[in-house]
Amino acid sequence: MYKTTIFGLDVINHYNIHKAIAAYFHEAQHIWRCDGTTAIVYSAELPKGELTLGMSCGSKEVAALVSGDVFPALLRVNACKHTGERYVPLQDQEIQAWLPAHLPGFEVTSAQFARVKSVMHKTTDTATHRITLSGYDVSAVLEVVDAEKATATMAAGVGRGRRLGFGLILPLA
Repeated sequence: MYKTTIFGLDVINHYNIHKAIAAYFHEAQHIWRCDGTTAIVYSAELPKGELTLGMSCGSKEVAALVSGDVFPALLRVNACKHTGERYVPLQDQEIQAWLPAHLPGFEVTSAQFARVKSVMHKTTDTATHRITLSGYDVSAVLEVVDAEKATATMAAGVGRGRRLGFGLILPLA
């Protein structure tokens, strides 16, 4: 897995960030998170395309996870449940139980949650569509209990909305 940092992004339109990152990675499996004008991207492969938005600091291989590792991490998750007809965001009291169930290979030692809302504008030839995603910013301490499962979880991301900037587990150590 590779980590790529892209800076100088247009924070007004997250949908354009999504399109630029997808083109840069030629739709290879990747997840990303944007904070301010900087995006962090985890991908299975190195970027193959041309970056049309922002500037890349380059890519580096991510160190392998080892059972017993403990580290602080940030996550932005679009935590939802299916009602039978559609997906709806979780309530504050539901997120505490949702997180550990969606982190195979990890044990959540502690976690703090803050609700976030991300608004994207998708512009076509005829109209501009507003896409609103809500979720949680999570500050957590994670312990690797199964290195193989934890690595797969890091590569795939957590929850829904991964292609739109949710789900990336960002280790802080």
